[in-house]
Formats: sequence, structure tokens, C-alpha cells
Amino acid sequence: MSEQAHLIREYLPGDKEDCLSIFDSNVPDYFVDNERQEYLEWLDKTDRAPYYVLLQDSEIVAAGGVYIDKEMNIAGLAWGMVHGAKHKQGLGRLLTIHRLEVMDQLYPDLDQHLETSQHTEAFYQKFGFVTTERIKDGFGPGLDNCKMRKKRVSV
Repeated sequence: MSEQAHLIREYLPGDKEDCLSIFDSNVPDYFVDNERQEYLEWLDKTDRAPYYVLLQDSEIVAAGGVYIDKEMNIAGLAWGMVHGAKHKQGLGRLLTIHRLEVMDQLYPDLDQHLETSQHTEAFYQKFGFVTTERIKDGFGPGLDNCKMRKKRVSV
């Protein structure tokens, strides 16, 4: 990774357009158009778990958060994405490590979960996630829904 300055901070309402631009830069390879409204609703929620932006030299280049599902007794990674022009620079790794640390602090006893496509499945396997279910075209044509889980180790 280059020597550029990076900062991860909590999402602010004024970050919405930058986050939508990041989303749009990942369509159709990582998201489908019809997910945009769901993402917009997520950004507008006031009662959600933390959501973060990653800045590179003062520019928002990635975003991602966490969530908790009390009924299923899991915590998860939510809406993680790096601007399409910034892929393969280690930014997704930085943001994922941050989000996993947040989940460890906020929800230390819960298994961790995420849903991603086949295109980023191997990336999350490097963090200990295991695919538990694959739904062909689950997000849209050509984008499988890979449900992944990382079990908590009791100490």
C-alpha cells in the first residue's frame, strides 16, 4: 500500500453522496442496481449499528459498517465497499480489520456473519469466514449470495 494518509471515522449524513458514488462505481461487478435503494435506506437509518468511511488523503474512498441481529444472535459486516478505481490497494483490508475489531468490542460473544458475492468470497475467507450457503444469482443475475460465518472462539 502506498504512503498516503488514511483515516477511518464514523459516517456522517454529509457523506451520503460520496458513499452512493462508491456504490455506483461497483455496479454491476459487485452490486446490482436494485440494491441502491436498500443501501440508501441503510445510510438514512438512525438506529443502526456503526457505519464508517475510510478517507485517503481527505477523500472518501471506502465505506462499511457492522450490524447486530438479536433474533439470530449474530453480528455482521454490512455494506462494505471500496471505490472501483481504488480496488487492490489494501483499503478493503484496512476497513475490514477495523470493522472486525468493532464487532469484537461491541459484540464479543456473537458469531460473525456476512453476505457477499462470489467475487469477494475469497477475500473474506482470509479473515476466517466460512461459506455456509450459496444462492445462485441471489443478489441478481451473475451475482451469487454467499452467506458466510465466523464462529466465536470461547476463551
